[in-house]
Amino acid sequence: MSPASIYYLPENHYIVVNGLREPFKRIMRAITSEKPLGALDKLRLARDLIQLFKSVQSLPEPAVLNTRTREAHILIGIRDEFFKRSRLPFIEKELRSFVNFIIIIIDTDFYRPFISWWVIALRGSDWPPLGPMQPDPHYWDESQKI
Repeated sequence: MSPASIYYLPENHYIVVNGLREPFKRIMRAITSEKPLGALDKLRLARDLIQLFKSVQSLPEPAVLNTRTREAHILIGIRDEFFKRSRLPFIEKELRSFVNFIIIIIDTDFYRPFISWWVIALRGSDWPPLGPMQPDPHYWDESQKI
């Protein structure tokens, strides 16, 4: 484990808490609410989604040298491999922001053991393998070696 994460520096930690965690909690509460969302609720949800993605993009991108946990380092390697192979330019920025959000949360939050439990459970499951032509070769470069 690296000694420190840049996401604990005061200027970054403020963004992690107020720009990532809090909007994420509000988003999850809104989409899991049993009551229907009104027009104002939908506007707030859109605002929180925009805030979350803009906050992720305002932070330094997670790298092995600026994160502290082994789980984050593994995900960084997987992220980099994925984006070497991916041919999805129309949503690459959004996908990368989503993956970076997960890495930052895992590097800084108490959710890490819960997410790790899911990963371990998936490893032991009979998750089906990819079928033929998956991922679609139009959007995936298989010539890149792992």
